[in-house]
Amino acid sequence: MTDADHRSKGFGKQLFQYLVDWAEDKGCEKVALSSGVQRDQAHRFYEDHVEMDRASYVYTLI
Repeated sequence: MTDADHRSKGFGKQLFQYLVDWAEDKGCEKVALSSGVQRDQAHRFYEDHVEMDRASYVYTLI
């Protein structure tokens, strides 16, 4: 999680683009991540700023 004072400055998008570029250079076909259901702001970032699609829900039993 990014500190509130450093959000909305483009760092997350830059970091994510670096990850995508690195994955493409390594021959990866997809980039996927798992994020807790409580992370609403992160989900908006993934969908609105780096244009990820929500592909599934992950369920766990403890």
